[in-house]
Amino acid sequence: MPLDAQALALKPAAGSGALRYTSDGIWTSAHDVHTLSWWADPAAIGN
Repeated sequence: MPLDAQALALKPAAGSGALRYTSDGIWTSAHDVHTLSWWADPAAIGN
């Protein structure tokens, strides 16, 4: 499947935020859009 410019387009940056790692999981936040995401078991990410 070929990629076109629209498929490769990036969404606008959310602005300020954070990425934090702990042995229990990883959390990210985007302060200006008021979101918080959590991924448990960081060793399993990408597997």
